[in-house]
Amino acid sequence: MRFHPRRLPLALAALLTLPLSLSVSTPAAAAPDPARSCQVSPGGFLSEGPTDWRNFPRPAGKVKMAMLFVDFANAPADTSVESELNLFSPVSENWYAASSYGKFDLDILPYKRWLRLPSTLNDQAAAHPLMRGQDHRPDVVTDDPALASIFRNAVALADPHFDFAETDALLLVPSRRSGYTRGYATFERIQADGNTILAETNLATSRYRDGHILLNHEGGHLLSLPDTYGGPGGFGWTGGWDVMGHMWGPAPDHFAWHKWKLGWLADTQIACLATRGGTIEQTVTPVETEPGTKAVVVRHGPSTAYIAEVRQRIGLDTRACDTGVLIYRIDSRTASGSGPVRVMDAQPNTSCGGLGLNNAPYDLGPGEVATFTDATNGVRIQVVAKSGADYTVRASLG
Repeated sequence: MRFHPRRLPLALAALLTLPLSLSVSTPAAAAPDPARSCQVSPGGFLSEGPTDWRNFPRPAGKVKMAMLFVDFANAPADTSVESELNLFSPVSENWYAASSYGKFDLDILPYKRWLRLPSTLNDQAAAHPLMRGQDHRPDVVTDDPALASIFRNAVALADPHFDFAETDALLLVPSRRSGYTRGYATFERIQADGNTILAETNLATSRYRDGHILLNHEGGHLLSLPDTYGGPGGFGWTGGWDVMGHMWGPAPDHFAWHKWKLGWLADTQIACLATRGGTIEQTVTPVETEPGTKAVVVRHGPSTAYIAEVRQRIGLDTRACDTGVLIYRIDSRTASGSGPVRVMDAQPNTSCGGLGLNNAPYDLGPGEVATFTDATNGVRIQVVAKSGADYTVRASLG
């Protein structure tokens, strides 16, 4: 072998620089996949999967919902129609306008008189396990005539004096002393004035506890959203995030995933990663405001995805216990009320506002956790920078 002393310095220089370059290398961020690549497979009737809008009123533009007030011979009304209407309007309508960035214009059309229904309907409700706290199914009733018939009877009474021709859904308010103590939604396809009413919800006497937010929770079912409450303590899967879970929680605005599912977020506002071996990096703006990218979505299975979004104390979330990058997992195969959304907790064994997940967001700074990892599914989501209310998020799918 011939020795070339003049080449030694160059060889040593190359050798010395090699370990340094290896120690700092990270996967190069690539352009996100098309947003539709992060759509998950369809689920049940109410699920985190895509919505079949043939079965639900689409929350775009003006949507008219009739509000009917019913009492019973054994539970006559002792409040005015106006006082009952004021519990929801215009607060519930304004809530939807804020959450949808003005894309959903709920128009409540009240029939301002009490409609008297038979006492037997009230008796059936009072004895029903759902109202007695013995039926722990999600608050969606699609197969129980004992409860469902109240809607058809109310429409039949109002129809001679009320025009249902352009009604997309029905909001029913039972008298304060009725047996309808728990709100629920149903989907009966009631025919009236040549129109099909796709969905109905009972704004039960729990409205005196829950206030206007009851309509926004039950209204979410009318728009195809599942219940996300449940788990340890009743709210152990999502904490106080999203009205479909803890409706009176400190941060009730809808998850970015729900806003995308409902059509309030455009595909251009979703950064998607669905390609194995890929990495993307994206600046994400708060979900409570309209402009910018709203979520980084990592779809790691046919029905499953992780979502990273930014939550701040603004808009509908001014009472939020904590702020930062909220990370959660959705599964379209999981039924409503069984945990279709699971929030990832950056601060386990701690709580805020009485719920452990209320301080779940990831963040930068002392005492904060910036990285989430699901080694089983090869998902890694990291908060890498913060500028004002915006965060830069890096996601990889291994």
